[in-house]
Amino acid sequence: MKDTVFPLFSIITPSKNRAHLLETAIHSVRVQNYSNIEYIIMDGGSTDNTFELVKKYPEIKIFSKADNGMYEALNRGLKKVDGQIIGFLNSDDYYADDVFNNISQLFNENQQLDAVIGYAEVFSVSPDQEIESSEIIQPLREEPLWNLMTGVPAFNAWFFRKEVFEKIGEFDTTLKFAADRDFLIRFYLKEMKYVFLDKTVYCYRSHSGSMTIDAEKRNELKIREEHLQIAEKYLELNVLSNEYQRDFHKWHTYNSVELARQFCEAREISSALRISRRGIAQNVLWPFAFVRRNLHVLINKIVGKE
Repeated sequence: MKDTVFPLFSIITPSKNRAHLLETAIHSVRVQNYSNIEYIIMDGGSTDNTFELVKKYPEIKIFSKADNGMYEALNRGLKKVDGQIIGFLNSDDYYADDVFNNISQLFNENQQLDAVIGYAEVFSVSPDQEIESSEIIQPLREEPLWNLMTGVPAFNAWFFRKEVFEKIGEFDTTLKFAADRDFLIRFYLKEMKYVFLDKTVYCYRSHSGSMTIDAEKRNELKIREEHLQIAEKYLELNVLSNEYQRDFHKWHTYNSVELARQFCEAREISSALRISRRGIAQNVLWPFAFVRRNLHVLINKIVGKE
């Protein structure tokens, strides 16, 4: 009866040498005012004081093994969970206070529900740990598939029934930055059921050590190349409706044009040509899109907008 009213939440955190940030994540789970939580940390072989930190909290399960990136760690974590509801918490982020009860209630009200999606906040802090800026993200409200492709899907603000992973599979470990986006696209194409919780449930920390949320956008080109890889995978399957095919072609053109433009700006001509060939293979009108985008950037630079 207890599990029916308060389903077991399994929270998975991938981490490696993040002890200086990890305690904030741990604290956000422990103060949820929700008793039925399984918290698992998948450690990638830390050499800092991660284990000393986790020993302070005997209820936390920690498994340490060298891995090939965050998504491999998440896949290993999924094999260890016992909970009915799965959430993913990055080591440098944290949950908003007292949200698990709200999420549990929505799952209890609809046993056919596959996921609950909340708002997310992206924040940055000053060197003295004062919040400098923040932005609220409301994922997936309009044009859901296009939003998943080009927007900020705020994957960590999603909570899933465990059965979802049995139905649509694990994370694609050939992707190092965008496997969560690929997973959510699969979720949507499978017509899984979801509802929104009109509340901020997750807080992303923007900092220089973040893989994807950093002001310098260090991994932007790698992320865009993975977006091309995802788009090409679905287009090659040739099982999409005409509407979805248009979206994937549009997304492929959007990313390949921007990649080629940035490679040209960096004078990496061979890389620009490689991306151009991939763009043309999917869209014979790609050169016109490339010229249009460059003219747009040039005009904005002239008028001082870029």
